[in-house]
Amino acid sequence: MLPVHEKYYLPDEDGYWEASWYQRGQLEFDTCQALDLSIGVQICTEMWFFEWARRFADAGAEMLCIPRATPHASSAKWLAGGQTAAVCAGAYCLSSNLWTPPGSEADCGGLGWIVSPEGEVLAQTDREQPFATVDIDPEFARHSKTTYPRYVDE
Repeated sequence: MLPVHEKYYLPDEDGYWEASWYQRGQLEFDTCQALDLSIGVQICTEMWFFEWARRFADAGAEMLCIPRATPHASSAKWLAGGQTAAVCAGAYCLSSNLWTPPGSEADCGGLGWIVSPEGEVLAQTDREQPFATVDIDPEFARHSKTTYPRYVDE
């Protein structure tokens, strides 16, 4: 096992006092390798900083992994963000989320997803479907880097 990424962007909200409780990691968003895939990691809140998804596209990442602990009521917003991150990175976006029953002290909504490099939702998880798997095509992610909007110069 090797370290991959330390969370840099820390929220400070009721139930999520990360900026108060923790020290942020280094401002590094490097890819790692697993099997034949180049992978970028953004932890929860970091997904909303789409400039890093663009940098993962430039680095050739085929997969973007986004573990989260986000509330039930915000599931649709987070899925939309995951779709946007996938398009920005031209990579498959996979996200898992902690789950707690509604009304629990920790409000974690459980929605996870697999999204294509073009933003298509390929699979979702929820209370009834806690696990999902799909075949992905790394070559499709590589090709996606050459298409709109990834090819547009900054």
